[in-house]
Amino acid sequence: MGGSVIGQRTLKSLGLGMVTADLGTIGSADDLRRRIARQGLAVGVERNMVYEQSAGPVTYAPALAGAPDGDPCPLGRALSIGVIDGPVDADTTALAGARIASRSFLREGDAPGAPDHATALAALIAAPGNGQWPAGFARKARVLSAVAFAKGAAGDVARTDAIAEALDWLVTERVRLVNLSLAGPENATLAMVLHGLARRGTIFVAATGNDGADAVSFPASHPDVFAISAVDARRRLYYKANRGEEVAFVAPGVELFVPTAEGGRYRSGTSYAAAIATAIFAHAIDGGATGRSALERALRAAAEDLGPAGRDSSFGWGLLKIVGCSK
Repeated sequence: MGGSVIGQRTLKSLGLGMVTADLGTIGSADDLRRRIARQGLAVGVERNMVYEQSAGPVTYAPALAGAPDGDPCPLGRALSIGVIDGPVDADTTALAGARIASRSFLREGDAPGAPDHATALAALIAAPGNGQWPAGFARKARVLSAVAFAKGAAGDVARTDAIAEALDWLVTERVRLVNLSLAGPENATLAMVLHGLARRGTIFVAATGNDGADAVSFPASHPDVFAISAVDARRRLYYKANRGEEVAFVAPGVELFVPTAEGGRYRSGTSYAAAIATAIFAHAIDGGATGRSALERALRAAAEDLGPAGRDSSFGWGLLKIVGCSK
């Protein structure tokens, strides 16, 4: 007929034979069916279809962070959390029903950066959980998305002035917890802004960076910022994570399932660990911890010590655990 046999099997329990074939010059499965029927043979013909697992994405992070039954509990109140990054795709299924407000700090003529990174951060923090998508680590939180990243020649970038303006807006909106999943060279102006806002009570949580270096990136290296690194499902340090004495804590950040323009992908990086850490900080604040010192004490008391005993340059004080989350 113009096709070729690839393989033959016998299904003994059913008393059936099965042939896998390449149609070759045969036009379609329907053409083959008609040819076989004309031969008077009792043979069924169907495409060799491919099926996918229906189990859904693997989500180890909630259990690793101490969430009961692997399901992070919601905040008791609608705490506002600032995220300075690119634009958030609030229409994605993962964020359906989430409370998100956004404002851009790009210059006229700037093209906004890609939405995947910021959308992933927002989902890890505040995704409501809808059966199709895992819940965020601080659902019921209100996310204020400050868009500071624009398209650059070599990727999305945020200028110092845009970040500073974004911080100023968040403070006017009474936001006291800010995620900074960004990294770059130390900047005296931005350092001054961070210090001034920290003295007024703003809590900053930032990613250590993904260069595999023995130096924490800025702004995580700033003394008024909590530097967060990433671990995998087996509590091993992310191999690209930067190390340094500034590391405060670690959180899950390797192979996390996050929303993308294609629907969803597994992503790794200290940015994602910092987002989960920010959500865990929100739980501690929700539980009554106020101020940097009180927060650090509460989170240190709950953290799982990893690596050498006490604080170290890879894991800081250890793996963050959700404070006050019970079912």
